[in-house]
Amino acid sequence: MYRPEIVCPAELPVVISGFKSQQRRWAKGSIQTAVKLLPRVWAAPLPRWIKYQAFVHLTVYMIHPLMLAGLLLAMPLRIVSDLTLGVGWRELAGLLFALATIGPGTMLVYGQSVLANDGGSGSGSSRPSW
Repeated sequence: MYRPEIVCPAELPVVISGFKSQQRRWAKGSIQTAVKLLPRVWAAPLPRWIKYQAFVHLTVYMIHPLMLAGLLLAMPLRIVSDLTLGVGWRELAGLLFALATIGPGTMLVYGQSVLANDGGSGSGSSRPSW
């Protein structure tokens, strides 16, 4: 369950090496949590939309390797798909790629809209002005 009223203060590391280390810890912890919890989330009697949101939230750090894989595979897949795959397969691959990459951005926009509507902590605390 997501609890927007619970606020956790944080500080930015002073040096960039500390920031990189912090981000690495957060990414590793996020993926470890996804490996542990996602099987239970998918097996739970929850609506598909909730399961999708949990999946995107817990695997948000996978966007970086997916973007790199997409970049490295774009041209070879384009060449191979022109030679071997029918139109239906290309459309399916495009749909899967779009779903894999649109999730984190969608969650960011939704989260910012909730904060803008004072759906965050409700305490009137300072928020980023996006």
